[in-house]
Amino acid sequence: MTEQVDTETPDFVMIETYKSKEAAQKHPQEPHFKDLFGAFEKEGLFAKAPYLAHTTTKAGFDLDRSLL
Repeated sequence: MTEQVDTETPDFVMIETYKSKEAAQKHPQEPHFKDLFGAFEKEGLFAKAPYLAHTTTKAGFDLDRSLL
């Protein structure tokens, strides 16, 4: 998880990698995921509602994973 700096209401970004599209779609339905985001909402931790953005890596360390 990363936090935007130098702003009054920072954005938080969680980056997760999945083996398949199906795994990515299933994860938000898991109890531990729902519990985590339920706690965020209950505690009022965010200024705006969290959302999921499906992305693809274009540069950086993630592209080198196949070399491990």
